[in-house]
Amino acid sequence: MRDPHVQAMHYEVGSGEGISYRNPESVSFSNHLGTFELGDGKLQIAPTEHFPDEDEARRAVEPFLRAWEIEADLIFKHRNDSLQVRSGGSDRP
Repeated sequence: MRDPHVQAMHYEVGSGEGISYRNPESVSFSNHLGTFELGDGKLQIAPTEHFPDEDEARRAVEPFLRAWEIEADLIFKHRNDSLQVRSGGSDRP
C-alpha cells in the first residue's frame, strides 16, 4: 500500500541587493521540525513529521524560516533581506 508523504522540501537561499556572502560554509542541523542541509544557495529540509502534502509541510516549517530571516536581519545590523529563503518544491514517493 502506498503511503505518499513529503520526504524533503527544497528552498533557494540568497540575500538582498548589496549583500553578499563569500564562500559560505555548508550548514547542517536538526531540530523538532526536521533535518536542515544548506549549501551552495540551496536548502533541503527532511521533515520529522509525516506530512501528506507539500502545503501542510510548508505551513509547519515556514514560520521557522521567517524567524531565521528576521534573526539574520537583526544580527547584520537591521539590514533587510540579509537572508532570503524562497520555495523550490518538494519530494514525495
